[in-house]
Amino acid sequence: MLVLYLVLVPLGMLLFASLRSTGDRLPFEAGAFTLSNYIQVFCSRVSYELLAKSLWYAIGSVSLGLTLAAAFAWLLERTNLPARRVFNVLLLSPMAIPPMVQAMGWILLANPHNGVINLMLRSSLGLGGENGPLNIYSIPGMIWVTGLTMVPSIYLMIGGTFRRMDPSLVEASNVGGVRPFMTLRRISLPLLSPGLLAAATYYFVIALEIWDVAAVLGLPKGILVFSTLIFEAAHPTAGLPDYGQASGYATVFLLISGAFLYLYTKVTRHQGRFVSITGRGYRPTLIDIGPWRYYIVASFLTYFFVTVILPLLILLWASLLPSYYSVPSLDSLGRLSLANYIGLISFPGIGRAFLNSFFIAFITATTVTILASIVSWLAVRGRFAGHALADRAGDIAEAADGRSIVSHARRVGQVAVKLQVQHQVCGDVW
Repeated sequence: MLVLYLVLVPLGMLLFASLRSTGDRLPFEAGAFTLSNYIQVFCSRVSYELLAKSLWYAIGSVSLGLTLAAAFAWLLERTNLPARRVFNVLLLSPMAIPPMVQAMGWILLANPHNGVINLMLRSSLGLGGENGPLNIYSIPGMIWVTGLTMVPSIYLMIGGTFRRMDPSLVEASNVGGVRPFMTLRRISLPLLSPGLLAAATYYFVIALEIWDVAAVLGLPKGILVFSTLIFEAAHPTAGLPDYGQASGYATVFLLISGAFLYLYTKVTRHQGRFVSITGRGYRPTLIDIGPWRYYIVASFLTYFFVTVILPLLILLWASLLPSYYSVPSLDSLGRLSLANYIGLISFPGIGRAFLNSFFIAFITATTVTILASIVSWLAVRGRFAGHALADRAGDIAEAADGRSIVSHARRVGQVAVKLQVQHQVCGDVW
């Protein structure tokens, strides 16, 4: 009932506001009901351009994140890569960095004018001009940052799929003289496809909802996607918010997300058909990667450097410059100081802000973990009619508003809890 309340009340308000004309008034102050918001959404060329950009952004981000996560999952779970625990920590470490902080770091690294990487490329390649060749303020730039931030969480979702895939089928194919590419296409990919498709579908919806990266990198150049357009309509720089227009776009966004969440439900419903290992004593045979291990170790270190070290180093450099920003150089070393940190410590209200942040984080994490555990348990282990309703309600809530408490519950806790329960009940579901 709690989940239904958290879903139905905001959803009802969303639909109510979408049917009101709110250009100069609030939803409850508006007059008669109208379809003008939906007419504006469906008859505007901007809407279809926005849809194309949003789909490009989501597909590109998921493709990058899923490709890297699948490659790392195979290396960590199916090969004899040395120091796998260390590389597992390195792979998951970007989760400690908020996506907005990642985006800010990449602005300093790849902005067209004085980004460090652009300066190095122009100098080394002898390129003229004062801008480029890279531009982080673009859809490809948004895809790059978002895709990198998705890698750890996608890896957590698909790691079990690679870990519990029966290698005897692949070994039998190799003994039979089947070419490796044919073995991959006819055996490995069909076994992995349910988990990969489920992850791709789920994180496609997440990519559509992401606001922070799209806002930091897209809004300065007027690049809008669904999430940032809804935010702009609800938070104008002047005048009253147009909640009707924002709700109209949000309803369309809800339908698109709901369609993909339905696909996610269909994919995950029949994963048991692909179960190949259920015994507790099973140990997969690891693939010997031979001399390739040195290149693979280098790839892990490169990933860690690009996603963690590089953004943090440039942000640290900027934080030590007391007045204005300048690119890293020997001449600028003399300007470095702790003035910004001293000013932050003495800033009025910093203690209260820290306590508020800690309190919100603690209460939110505790609440959503408990709620996600209950929803996941009922959806997977429930034996009463409609036991999966709570899970579907959570899906609807996430499609309706990615920043709601139910969305955070699913992002933070439900995936992990649900996978653990499914492993216990079905064996190799993922």
